[in-house]
Amino acid sequence: MDITAPIKGTYQGADPLGLLWSGEKSDWTDMGLKSSSNVLIRLGGLPKALVNIPIENFTAARTWLSRQANLTTDQVAVWGVSKRAEYAMVAAANLNWIDRVVACVPSSVVWSGFGREPLPGEVYSSWSVSGRSLPFIPYDNYTDALEGRLSAAAVHRRSLEKASKKDREAARIPIENTGARILLLGATQDHVWPWGARARAYSFKTL
Repeated sequence: MDITAPIKGTYQGADPLGLLWSGEKSDWTDMGLKSSSNVLIRLGGLPKALVNIPIENFTAARTWLSRQANLTTDQVAVWGVSKRAEYAMVAAANLNWIDRVVACVPSSVVWSGFGREPLPGEVYSSWSVSGRSLPFIPYDNYTDALEGRLSAAAVHRRSLEKASKKDREAARIPIENTGARILLLGATQDHVWPWGARARAYSFKTL
């Protein structure tokens, strides 16, 4: 885990994705973050298998931050890019203490897990909340992207098109549930997933 001054030490938690900070006199102040110090904390590394990663990892990191001297967690922001941004948006939709989100090319839906074969009877989602796997969009033969027959964006698009309307709605990240202010960043020529089309599916507040 990477931690900037003034904190010295390491947060020993599970392997979530994304970044979480709490700061005052820092480069983040123009985004409305105000507290007692400037801290950037990276929550572990990428797990080998991205399956049912608990949203509660963010809460564990916040608890760790709250125990550090001369640091307040009255205002906390999360940020992430691509898959990490999906995680950040899911966290914001489920954790009411998150004040700000910076999400770069996130998804508006939860996607299938990946990195290993599903266990018997396992709900193969990327994320979980309170031990419950979140509804997700399954990949339609992602091997096409891995073997170069289609771009990853094309496989994501095809998977969304093949999913039923009911499944798409169930997998949608309910970002309207958050009280956080959101800065959404994107690119119209994203070759990993069709970010431009999915961005229009969001209802969000901007910083």
